[in-house]
Amino acid sequence: MSREVWGTFAINDHCRERAFVADVMLYDRLVIPVPPDTLAEDDKKLWSPYQVDRQLELLAVLGDRARPIQWDQYHRQTWKNKFDAAKAAAAETSPDAFRMTRMQLISDVPDTVTAVESVSAYQSYEEIKDGLKIAETDNGIQLQPGAVTAVLGREFLVVDEPELSDMEALKEAVALSSDRTYRRKRADYWRWQREFLNYETFAAEKAVKAAVEEMRDLIEEQNSAIRMQKIRTTARYAFLVGTVSLGLMTGSMLPIVISPLALTLDQAFLSIGQFVADRVLEAKAGGEYQAAALFSDFHRHFGWKPR
Repeated sequence: MSREVWGTFAINDHCRERAFVADVMLYDRLVIPVPPDTLAEDDKKLWSPYQVDRQLELLAVLGDRARPIQWDQYHRQTWKNKFDAAKAAAAETSPDAFRMTRMQLISDVPDTVTAVESVSAYQSYEEIKDGLKIAETDNGIQLQPGAVTAVLGREFLVVDEPELSDMEALKEAVALSSDRTYRRKRADYWRWQREFLNYETFAAEKAVKAAVEEMRDLIEEQNSAIRMQKIRTTARYAFLVGTVSLGLMTGSMLPIVISPLALTLDQAFLSIGQFVADRVLEAKAGGEYQAAALFSDFHRHFGWKPR
C-alpha cells in the first residue's frame, strides 16, 4: 500500500485567492481546522474574521480529499500551551500562531490513520522562512555527524483558467489530481523523497546528482500526466525543507565541515548544507527522518534558477 502525504493547514488558509488549488496537486489529503459543531463565545470571536461560509463551500468541493478537524476548546488549549512554551508573540493572529496550528494538526492525525505522513503546508517563502528560521550558510556548517538541512525544490503544474471562479478552479484541480495515473505518479515522487531523506551516503557529489536526475524524471512524468488532460495550466514551485543523515560520511564522531552543495536540473533543485533551519523535525522512532514543512508559490527561491 502506498504511503500518503497529508498537508496540514491553518485556520486562515481558506481565505486566500485560489485556495487549495495548488495544494490538491501536491498532497493526497488536506487536513483543515474547522469550527466546532457547538460554538462557544471564544469560538465565535476566533472564527468571525475567517469566512466560515467560504470554507464550507471549499470543503464541499474537496469532498474526501479533505480531512476536517474541529478546532475546539481542547485543540485550542493544546495549541496555546505549545504556543506559550515556545515564547512566541502574544497575539494569536501572529504568523507564528498560524504556524503552530499546522504543527498541532500534524500531531492530531489519529493513530488509526496508518500509512500517512503529515507535513506543514506553508503558503509562501516568507512564512516558511519565519516559521522554520532558515538562514543561508556561505562557508559550510561544522557539526557532529548527524542531520543536516536539505531543501528540495520542484516544479509542478496547476490549473490556470482565468475565467473560472475559485470554486470551479478547485473542482478542476480535484478532478485532475484524483486521476489514477496522476495519483500513482505523485506517490512515486513522495516515495523517492522519503528514500532520499533517509539515505545516509551523500559523501560524493556524483551520488547527489544521480538523485536529482531521478527526481527530475519523476517530476516530468507527473507533469506529463497533467498535460494529457488538455487543460490550461501554469508552473508553480514547491520547496520542502527536511533533514538528511550524514552518519556514514565519516567513521569518527569528530566534528566535520559540510560544504554547501546545490544542484539544479531543469524542474528539480536540491541543496544540502546550503541552509540551516532552527525548527526542522527530529528523527522519528527507528531513526527515520521526515519532511519538516513544504511551501509553494509562483516564484523561485533558495537561489534556484532552472535552465
